[in-house]
Amino acid sequence: MNYKDKAKKLQLDYFAENNQSEIEKKGRAQNHWLQEKYASEGMNFYSDYYIFENAKKSRGYKTDTPEWFMDTLRSQHIPFNIFIPFIEEKELCISVFNKLLNISISKIIDIKIEYPPAYQNPLNDKTSFDAFISYETKNGKGIFGIEVKYTEGGYSLSETEKNHFPVYRKFTEKSGLYKNSNEEKLTVNKYRQIWRNHLLAYAYADKNNYNEFISLILYPKGNFHFVEAMKEYDAFINDKGKASLKGITYEVFIDTLIAKHNTNKQSKWIKYLIERYIVSEKEILLDGLKEAVK
Repeated sequence: MNYKDKAKKLQLDYFAENNQSEIEKKGRAQNHWLQEKYASEGMNFYSDYYIFENAKKSRGYKTDTPEWFMDTLRSQHIPFNIFIPFIEEKELCISVFNKLLNISISKIIDIKIEYPPAYQNPLNDKTSFDAFISYETKNGKGIFGIEVKYTEGGYSLSETEKNHFPVYRKFTEKSGLYKNSNEEKLTVNKYRQIWRNHLLAYAYADKNNYNEFISLILYPKGNFHFVEAMKEYDAFINDKGKASLKGITYEVFIDTLIAKHNTNKQSKWIKYLIERYIVSEKEILLDGLKEAVK
């Protein structure tokens, strides 16, 4: 069974156990989609921290229930479940990222989902980070531009995206993140999104006078596409590029949450993330969470 099939089974089992077993195919829907009546109530989102309320304010929400509210595998909903709680839990956010990245954040300035909007995107390609965190250290201000994946891999190149290559080339040369010229390799399906997000983090930080930036890719360890792509992309970037790009697995991220959390409310949220998204190390992480709360 491949990773996507395992993740699909996890979603089906999760919602069956939570009395939402009527996931069925209807129209474009697949069997891992919630029925609209459940999706419209926010069942694809964790029930605390005003996550669903924030999702309804997002650009992807209109009067009808959007597909990504129903699709339990599509990663678009996941940044809300992972990062919106940090708006309330800023001290935990600081502890987690200081541990993960070996930095010294002193203050979280802002946390946003699907940011920046098109008019603030210096690449002018209408892309945005899945999550965006701005922060302060003793050295000044910095940002995390975060891309969140679940079962997705690479994707085919569109003509629209190809038209943006001259802009990407300009920022590739300007950034000083890369070894020589690797543009032809960076444009292939396997690496293109990592490249574009890395450039967006650089360009946004440069335009808005941030002292530092890190492009983060968050993915499960079972998603071998990103496990391999992140390792191979490393060959294209120099030391500056490596310092500003980090791949973090769900498993490592949640293990750090477990180590740094200190309230029952946080524990319940972490337990949800484990049960909802972790395929291969679920029992290990749940056991770790039990030990941490004793």
